[in-house]
Amino acid sequence: MREVEYFTEILHKKMCVKIIKLDTGYQITVGGGDCSHIGAVSVVDEIGKLNTIELCGHRESVITEKWAKRIYIATCEPVAVTMGLHYDHISEKSLMKVILEMDLFLERILKKEFK
Repeated sequence: MREVEYFTEILHKKMCVKIIKLDTGYQITVGGGDCSHIGAVSVVDEIGKLNTIELCGHRESVITEKWAKRIYIATCEPVAVTMGLHYDHISEKSLMKVILEMDLFLERILKKEFK
């Protein structure tokens, strides 16, 4: 197994991505904002089928599904993405910025980690 971590700041809050390369597949954990937690888990299996579980009241699946699919496409291996990002009192406009910045963060990680 190989582990690597990436860090960034979005809206002045730290984000951490931990990638574990398993013998077959990848386990990705993403947390940050005001309170890291588990909000959603998306898994793409060995044939590319996506499954997502999202806890009640959470919206992280918008990001976990995108991350799981993109990493699967880059690696052709199973991928599990667990994510919990929380911002206290976030506006819709700021939420959209977080989603955009997480997309950009994913692109940077893909270029660096999954060439």
